[in-house]
Amino acid sequence: MKKKLVISILLAGALLSLAHNSEASAASEKVNLSVEGNVLRIDGKPLFIISGALHYFRVPKQLWADRLLKMKQAGLNTVETYIAWNYHEPVFGKADYKDLEDFIKLTEKAGLHLIVRPGPYICAEWAAGGYPEWLIASGAGLRTDDPRHLAAIQHYFDDLLPVIRKHLITNGGNIILFQIENEYDFYHLGSEEMRANLLDFLYDTARQGGIDVPIFTCWTHEGRKENTRLGRNVVDGPNFYPRGNLESVKQALDKLRDEQPDQPMWIPELEGGWFSNAGGMPSTSQPGVDAPEINSLTKFVISQGVTGYSYYMFHGGTNFGYWGARWLTSTYDYYAPLAEWGGLHDKYFEVKAIADFLREFHLSIVDSKPSSARVSVKKKSYAPPAGKTLDFSTVKNMVMSDLRESSSGEKFLFLTNKTAGLQQLKVTLDLPGGELAIPSGETIPFAVNESRIIPIDIPLADGVTLRYSTAEISGRAVVGKRLWVVLYDRAGNPGEICLKTADPDISIDSGATQARVSRGNGLITISYTGPEKDGAILVGDKLGLILTERDRGLHTWWAGDDSGRAPLVSNAYLLRKSKVSASGGKTKITAAMSLKPGKTSFSVP
Repeated sequence: MKKKLVISILLAGALLSLAHNSEASAASEKVNLSVEGNVLRIDGKPLFIISGALHYFRVPKQLWADRLLKMKQAGLNTVETYIAWNYHEPVFGKADYKDLEDFIKLTEKAGLHLIVRPGPYICAEWAAGGYPEWLIASGAGLRTDDPRHLAAIQHYFDDLLPVIRKHLITNGGNIILFQIENEYDFYHLGSEEMRANLLDFLYDTARQGGIDVPIFTCWTHEGRKENTRLGRNVVDGPNFYPRGNLESVKQALDKLRDEQPDQPMWIPELEGGWFSNAGGMPSTSQPGVDAPEINSLTKFVISQGVTGYSYYMFHGGTNFGYWGARWLTSTYDYYAPLAEWGGLHDKYFEVKAIADFLREFHLSIVDSKPSSARVSVKKKSYAPPAGKTLDFSTVKNMVMSDLRESSSGEKFLFLTNKTAGLQQLKVTLDLPGGELAIPSGETIPFAVNESRIIPIDIPLADGVTLRYSTAEISGRAVVGKRLWVVLYDRAGNPGEICLKTADPDISIDSGATQARVSRGNGLITISYTGPEKDGAILVGDKLGLILTERDRGLHTWWAGDDSGRAPLVSNAYLLRKSKVSASGGKTKITAAMSLKPGKTSFSVP
């Protein structure tokens, strides 16, 4: 059983900021929503969409608030849901959308944007793909331009769209995107004319019904054709379930970029797991959908210029009654980050850590482009432990690297080890100012399927720039006069943090982290061994670094909100609610948390 704890911490003169517990609603005043270049913008400000799927019809209503809280605390800014027509109108003429509207209102209260996908065909491993039995019995040609089908869609939208319309972000609500059809490229019946007729009808009916937010499709090639009305007015996106095959993802994104050069790179479904069939493997036992996979896949799509994605699923729920598609199990756990019963799978913390990073750097990522600098990666097989051997004869040359650079010069090096074994890596960048080796010493170890984002040339405190760090960044914030940055790496891993600064004053908590400092050419390089417990590094009176073990980095919770933040470096299970306040040179953190059995420890600056 998870324990719940309310803690208060008083910090003297130091510390940070941020978390995701804002009580403010995402629904407020009407805003201007636009698609400009590679990103969706709200009142001109870029929104990097970090979304996850939750189907309200698969989750008991009493649990919606709990699931949405956990999504928000994982760093998501958006939730996505299908709308199942047959769930709301099992009997013709007796549609009831109260559950849908209650769910929308709750997402607004949670401070999350919402993406709706009403189909009418939704797939979703749901009975009849969402079509009502009364429509199937009528003999209408489903997913076609059969007049009976089009008339039924008009009937469906006449009931549904008034509910959606009043919750659009352009009307003061929180709905930012609206999808028509679903993976229509996998429907192989009918002519191109028939397909175009249906898609145009869906688009026109939505627009005429007052849907003025961007409309999108997924795996629907008509949405990418510049010479069609649909192609000029919608954004099409790919759905990815690669089970480790990142090359296939790259090929699909390259094709998408060529076909939609002026549209956002948006992924409606990013592999959050996979469903289970009766008699087959449970989702949690299936290969290629584990925690390292969701980490490397998410970082890879970011490295390719994607500015929005939605995990399918983030919380799967349950197939109650006979609503599940044929052969599906009742459980729709999906090995999603948020488990069927509401617990947090290990994947949850991988997703949270990436979202924490994006919270700090999303503007630079959105602004970034592939760098023209040459990137050279040298690798050698990791020396096996004594008495053990590793066969590297079949290892493929699949250490993947991508370097992105913002207009201000901030750079992000994405490295992923897709070989069959542990690797020792050293990267050399041919930059305009000269060659940069990371690390400056020997090599850094990368586990199988390990992926990292290495920050380069990141301004920190006044006069201090992060030249590079092989430890990943969780987040940063300022309290008083000092900026604190939380970084994490695997225990025992050698690594480096390199700072460009004229300040010679460096203080290291050697009791917590083994580190040595070298200086030269205006750089301070901190060579460390990945700690088993938290350590602090102070740079003058402007900057503080907390270096922690990777699992504690993933479990670092950022308390407070934009008005005041503080990191809780810990092994705590869940931050439910928090507040950060400052007075008289002191910072106070009040937090309600859920803890795992055993000892829980916290570090704060």
